[in-house]
Amino acid sequence: MRFQVCFLPGAMPETIRLAQLCEDLGYDCVWLPDQTFHRDPFVALAAIAGATRRIQIGLGVTTPYARHPVQIARAIATIDELSGGRAILGLGAGNKKMFLDKLGLPQDRAAARIRETAIVTRRLLAGESVTWESPDLTLNDVKLEFPARAGLPIYIASRAPLMLSVGGEMADGVIAEALFTPGGIGYFLERVQQGVTAAGRDGARIDTVCWQVVNVADDRARGVESLRPWAAHIIGASSAEIAGRMGIAPEAIAAIHAAYIDGGQNAAARHVTEREVDAVAIVGDADHCAEKVRGIAAGGVSTISLLVRGTTADKEYTLRQFAKQVIPQIEVARA
Repeated sequence: MRFQVCFLPGAMPETIRLAQLCEDLGYDCVWLPDQTFHRDPFVALAAIAGATRRIQIGLGVTTPYARHPVQIARAIATIDELSGGRAILGLGAGNKKMFLDKLGLPQDRAAARIRETAIVTRRLLAGESVTWESPDLTLNDVKLEFPARAGLPIYIASRAPLMLSVGGEMADGVIAEALFTPGGIGYFLERVQQGVTAAGRDGARIDTVCWQVVNVADDRARGVESLRPWAAHIIGASSAEIAGRMGIAPEAIAAIHAAYIDGGQNAAARHVTEREVDAVAIVGDADHCAEKVRGIAAGGVSTISLLVRGTTADKEYTLRQFAKQVIPQIEVARA
């Protein structure tokens, strides 16, 4: 199993230091998301590229609803050049309630939009001149005016069944957030495999990533309480079917969905208990976290990406404790 990290970029000096810490601790990749209205992740990744040497740097994820696919391609190619070939591109449909709705942008035909973005991006990175016509995208003989890496990995992120299948059909990796329970992993891998089978691909070559909030915390009660709004967002933004596969009870799903539609995650958080938090997040001491990660490894995914939250000190503590106290337990179990 590979271990990666994702976090929202904060003040740039802190963001760079966190990325350097991830490299020093031996994590394989650091991802920055292109969601809501925090600091621009493409710019932040460029800074990280110059401050690190080994660790891969991922844009995880950006969306063609808010960024034109050609701009995505040339930006990630530039970061790849700066980093000496360490960039990874993650694509997804975006955060509808907290991002796209605020910009007046629709989220329609998600699977088709992501599929064509991946195709066009790959062709541009390969140095092709691209002409494309679809209901959502028009290109007339567009070609990047600098050399790029044709094999730059493209990942697709989602919890939606069709999008996961598209990932299995054409992506180098597939990312699923908050699907780490046995039922969630089973659903994730089943949907990816459907795409693999339809495309006649070798599924073993696809990196399957559990994108997972992890909080290594000695004060578990405090950690659970801090994650209730986030858990409300994850459950509220998921269909009843997917939330059920996460292990959420039907009555909890109904209450959270109704409150989320009316008032967002803070309103829905009052319906989130410890049980719901534990269904979508890993929070507790190192032994507790190791037990949960062993379950993820046994489920058959190839990578876990820790989504770390809180203050910079909180993030650093989780990164250090996970690297020093959790990963060795996983390696011993595998040995």
